[in-house]
Amino acid sequence: MYDAELMAVATGAAGTLVAAIAASGAEKMRLKVAHFFRRANLDQRRAAAQAVDDTAAQLTSPTPEAQALAATAWSSSSPSTLPSTETP
Repeated sequence: MYDAELMAVATGAAGTLVAAIAASGAEKMRLKVAHFFRRANLDQRRAAAQAVDDTAAQLTSPTPEAQALAATAWSSSSPSTLPSTETP
């Protein structure tokens, strides 16, 4: 895989992680990540769990940057932001 492709996948995965934590909570996402990494070695599982914890901590931080990140994640995961399928 090329570096650009790897970065695109990583960026998409990070955005999905942030949106999922904002929508369903860190504990629920931690369980899902543990399931996805069940065949990984211990260090990889710990790193994945730490990524969830770090992201959740950033989303709950009172800083303006964290609030903007949480708002962006929430709006991207909200069904109301999906394009309408109704015809006028």
